Amino acid sequence: MKLLENKVALITGGGSGFGEAGAVIFAEQGAAVCVADINEANAKSVAEKITKAGGRAIAVGCDVADEASSADMVAKCVEAFGKLDIVWANAGVAQPKKAIEDMSLEEFQRIMTINTQGVWLTLRAAAKELKKSDAGSAIVTSSVSGVKGRPGLSAYHASKGAVIMITRGLAAEWAPERVRVNCICPVAADTPMLPTFFQSLGDPEELVEKSRSNIPLGRLATPKDIVDCALYLASDMSAMMTGSTLHIDGGVLAT
Repeated sequence: MKLLENKVALITGGGSGFGEAGAVIFAEQGAAVCVADINEANAKSVAEKITKAGGRAIAVGCDVADEASSADMVAKCVEAFGKLDIVWANAGVAQPKKAIEDMSLEEFQRIMTINTQGVWLTLRAAAKELKKSDAGSAIVTSSVSGVKGRPGLSAYHASKGAVIMITRGLAAEWAPERVRVNCICPVAADTPMLPTFFQSLGDPEELVEKSRSNIPLGRLATPKDIVDCALYLASDMSAMMTGSTLHIDGGVLAT
């Protein structure tokens, strides 16, 4: 039996990177998938890929930082598939490395609004439907940057640390209703977001190689590395896990 047979999953940031890989693999594992992304064209492309392969998927354009848009996203998912069992709050933006004194308030607010408010609004919009499920599971994408400080990423650290605490708070809040909430913290990964961190800092290829060399296992994470952990948290294999943070970091936090 497939791990997500007869379940419905909603993935934000589903049009690229971790979200795209997650949507495809969740569908392969039996889930009907709502692919949500601020870039609706990307979301549609991923949903079409799933349906052409025999899976079930819809695409929804969504700005997760907007209250009405997040609510509409959940409503469209339930309208299409009749329920909602799994939410992966994955949408987010990177911060180009920049000293705090060189950052504007507007830059800080944008990162916090998308990365933190967006997660909170996504989970709030999904709460009632997850509580109706027999095995509701919410997954949040944080980052190694949510637990380990590095120069030039003060806003990103704040946003990703905050969602770890949202995860823990909701895990305690929703446990009596048997909805699990867990968090994943990826290390630098081979996705379209990675070059954003290196804007205006020099040769991107050289900087990516430096990131790779700082990971004890000797390579960047792949989207599949991250999705495999998200799949575990979405499935009944992790039925006794809630409030947990999984570090998918290649050993970075061990050194």
